Amino acid sequence: MNDDVIQSYGIDNIDEINRCIDRMYHTLTHYDAAMIVFMILKRMYRYIGRGKWEYYDVMDRLWKIDDCKRKIRSDIRIIVSDCFIKRSLHWYNLSLQCTDLNDRNAKHYTSNKILTFSTKMQNDKFISLVIKEAQPFFDIHRDD
Repeated sequence: MNDDVIQSYGIDNIDEINRCIDRMYHTLTHYDAAMIVFMILKRMYRYIGRGKWEYYDVMDRLWKIDDCKRKIRSDIRIIVSDCFIKRSLHWYNLSLQCTDLNDRNAKHYTSNKILTFSTKMQNDKFISLVIKEAQPFFDIHRDD
């Protein structure tokens, strides 16, 4: 993900996101994925209750209803999945630099495992479960 995209989405913690992906790739649960989605999209979305989500429209500078969660689904498919793909490429490139076969295989395995989870971020059922799991993180009433 290039710096312009990171800035435009307000992602200020890409190193933390990468560390989180690295820690969770072995057993990525819906909860783990929801945490990563929150880390990436927290400035763009909020859950307002009763199954309703809002997204921040940067052009209009206001919050708008996300009908049927279409926009958040799309951003998970594109933005969140892209973070996983970039991290997978990072590990793949590291594997190419290794001279030790075991180290190379371990890094290549990590790359493949993370890439597998990027494809999960394309699956409608998985996305629905992640969004449901992420609701408390995005809930605007959670501090009430």
